[in-house]
Amino acid sequence: MPVEPASGTDTMFDEAVRLHRAGRDADALESCDAILASEPERGDLWRLKAVLLSRLGDTAGACAALARAIALDPGDPDLRFQQAGLLIHLDRKQDAIAALDALLARVPDHVEALKIIASLKRESGDLAGAIVAGEALIKLRPTDAASWSSLARSYRLALDWPHTEATSRRAAALDPRSAPAQVHHAIALVMVGDAAAGLAVAERARALDPGSADAEDARAAALRDLGRVDEALKSVARTLAIDPVHRGALLRKGLLLHDQGDPAAACAAYDELLALEPDHVDAHWNRGAALLAGGQLEEGFAEYEWRIRSPLFYRGRPRHKQPRWDGSSLAGRAILIHAEQGFGDAIQFLRYLPLVATQTGKIWLEMQPPLKKLVTDSSLAGAVFATGDPLPDFDCRASLFSLPHLTGAMPGDPRLPMPYLRADPARVEQWRPRVEALPQPRIGLCWRGNPAHMRDRDRSLPLDALRKLLDLPASFVSLQRADASPEIAAAGLGDRIADWSAAMDREGAFLDTAAVMMSLDWVVTVDTAIAHLAGALGRPTLLLLHRNPDFRWMLGRADTPWYPSLTLLRQTHAGDWAAPVATAAATISRPVAYG
Repeated sequence: MPVEPASGTDTMFDEAVRLHRAGRDADALESCDAILASEPERGDLWRLKAVLLSRLGDTAGACAALARAIALDPGDPDLRFQQAGLLIHLDRKQDAIAALDALLARVPDHVEALKIIASLKRESGDLAGAIVAGEALIKLRPTDAASWSSLARSYRLALDWPHTEATSRRAAALDPRSAPAQVHHAIALVMVGDAAAGLAVAERARALDPGSADAEDARAAALRDLGRVDEALKSVARTLAIDPVHRGALLRKGLLLHDQGDPAAACAAYDELLALEPDHVDAHWNRGAALLAGGQLEEGFAEYEWRIRSPLFYRGRPRHKQPRWDGSSLAGRAILIHAEQGFGDAIQFLRYLPLVATQTGKIWLEMQPPLKKLVTDSSLAGAVFATGDPLPDFDCRASLFSLPHLTGAMPGDPRLPMPYLRADPARVEQWRPRVEALPQPRIGLCWRGNPAHMRDRDRSLPLDALRKLLDLPASFVSLQRADASPEIAAAGLGDRIADWSAAMDREGAFLDTAAVMMSLDWVVTVDTAIAHLAGALGRPTLLLLHRNPDFRWMLGRADTPWYPSLTLLRQTHAGDWAAPVATAAATISRPVAYG
């Protein structure tokens, strides 16, 4: 069968390819354009033109040529992949993601596309998308350490520490000689609460690469979580000797100095970091906490506003679209004020609502559901909504924790009422006979908080540590939110501590607890929401504090401007509760005429 002679355009195409291979890309492009003038529907020519333009440095033109090729042959995955590469080079990352999404819709097991899109989506903040791509990738490459490490990074940015630990553990197992893989696993272990294992893995990373600043910093993180602050500071010093501008080590230095009870030195460390990176969110946020601990409230609350820029701030909370209140006049505007962090944090800053109400009568308060009734009964806002409830229209919003900064009112300001919470009178009368049947003095006890709290180890104490207090001729009532009867029985204190938790707070957090408090002579508590509730009700309270407590209790003082009815009893040595418990016992033993 005779061979048909080549057409003129095919001959020109072959010539264009020959010129390209000879390195004469400009001449090849001229030939390519000549053919396209008469045959604009040839996808192979548009693909070649894209290659030539890219070689000649015209990335945008190459991208446009590839788009024409894709329009002519939308099913070719290589075209999409090449297009994504060009778009990344042009810094058009969202367009690159769209190209890769289109490719993966046709070829879902395209490994290289999955690798790149996972990274792009992680960089763009689409962590859910990055995780989906990463999970697909490890199914295709289950023994590839780099794929597991990529997925671990996505989970880490999403603050999903259990999955971060699981994926980084797998990456470290697949690449046991990689110091970075061990470092990432060590940090994840610390964040899931296994600092001892994290320290062991960090030591392994350090052995693999003695000059790794990241390995030394991971070791410092584990030591801090274990309460070995002095050792952690030495590890930070070694990190900074290796890398004087290591951001993580400078931040950790500030945290550790704060842990040591030196907020001024902590601020100096944060300032070092801010000199390198002026907008470092965590440095500003933690500097705010250090200033507050040092009693510099106005500057401290201003710096603490940086937390709003952190993904930690919005974790678990919806982002409302309305603008944040900037402290300007609220005349004619409705404002939504929403709770932040834990129950205690919410209770502490409810005092600001009457002050905000002087500017507008339209205050809507969004609270954790268990607190809704307690707050509603105290008539502090126009309406109280549980998180997730449908909300009325509002013009702006603010967090409760931001109100000191926005209003400029610091504790002790006469515009802030005290007390400001109110126990339901009917519940008070319901509980009064039961409480008053106990011999005086009647003392409410709370010795531990939420075990999920990151500093619960520091703030809670074993029931046995209260023996000196429990030996007093007094009556004791458990104010633990959860059923404490097994713990009380195990300590052999069933005849010393009344536990009514089975009958309390079934209709909402603290409703019955607040009523019981009104008939007690004292509340003795560790740093939990119970302390804030007692203070907001104005009840005489002895607060047992760690040597370096939460910043709101400041340092070196026995009183607090936040709650005049509280007396702060501090550890003299970290972890030793003997002194504050003995002071509590001595305080309650003083001759007092109980009414």
